[in-house]
Amino acid sequence: MNHRTHLFCTLLLALIAASCTSTGTSVTVGAPAAGENQPIGDPRANFVDCADPPKLNITPEGILSFVEEWVHLRSVLQAERVDLATRLWSPATVLSTEGKTYNIEIHNAMWSGVDWALANGGAVWIALNTPVKESEAAGIIPRSSYVIATDSSGVAFIPGACEYFTVYEPLAEQRGDAETQKLLLGIRGKTGAALNAALASPEPVGGGLEAVTLLHPGDVDEEFLESLTSGLFHFMLLSELAERDSVICTKIPAGWNDCLLASEALGGAAIEGYLDESGQVEVWQLDEVANPHKPIRLLGQFEISAADMRGGELAMRIEINPSKASIDAVQVLETIDMKDVDDSTDWPGLFDRVEGLPEPKVEADENSSGE
Repeated sequence: MNHRTHLFCTLLLALIAASCTSTGTSVTVGAPAAGENQPIGDPRANFVDCADPPKLNITPEGILSFVEEWVHLRSVLQAERVDLATRLWSPATVLSTEGKTYNIEIHNAMWSGVDWALANGGAVWIALNTPVKESEAAGIIPRSSYVIATDSSGVAFIPGACEYFTVYEPLAEQRGDAETQKLLLGIRGKTGAALNAALASPEPVGGGLEAVTLLHPGDVDEEFLESLTSGLFHFMLLSELAERDSVICTKIPAGWNDCLLASEALGGAAIEGYLDESGQVEVWQLDEVANPHKPIRLLGQFEISAADMRGGELAMRIEINPSKASIDAVQVLETIDMKDVDDSTDWPGLFDRVEGLPEPKVEADENSSGE
């Protein structure tokens, strides 16, 4: 079982839920009592109880990737429903539409939307942060990462504390409401590579293509590039991608770095790029012409600390496992200062294609005259 997924999801939801009880202006929109059968109109912005929505260093697509198994809910057989001040998650026994019984924990901020959808002819899909069988074997109760519910007409919404502000609203701003609805309805039941493919960003809404910043000399001001931290991204791809001719590219808030062929990364390969002060890096799979307007999928993301970037030049050894969900697919195994990269740096393929790095030293032949 992937305990990192379990822990990360728990911490993330705890952060989102904490905004419900923190000081600030609480936004509460039409959340009916649990199980109450009443019309609420458009459910998209309902079932929200959120004071000061948190600022998260993760995309809404990243939040939606935190799922290892789905339960399509038929009914709740038994559950404890308490307020968030008492407890964040509550145990529940639920029945799926396939007739299976599950013992899980559901976040207490999600109950009002779950109960309302079930009582009013809607559908409820619960995204679990760990697979049920593996959880049972490890003595862990799987928890809800999030819930996708619909009303009787099929309009999708995400019940919870601040999920409207951290997931639905930014998705709708980026994709438009119709595409967001299509996305939420389309990812239900998907995990792993299928989920990542479904979460890949579409062509921008509005007819035109959004501006793309390419981070290399000649495309942006050199003074701007000098303000960034130089990075060396060494990738090791653990298994072949379905799209063999695709490329792997890194994107930071400031723009897109150069890309390398996915086939090269299978044996280990490095490419130069940049980091900005946020330290945030997304790893994308693009088509063979590296078109950022039509990405294939987000492989994963990571964050580099300010302390690691202090030297101004950083080398990162990164592992990509495409078979995992995007929260776990990309792992930074090692970071070192660029000045410490030499022939003793045992990263496969490191010196094969990157210019500007020292060449591996060749020991002199004892029998050589040195001429």
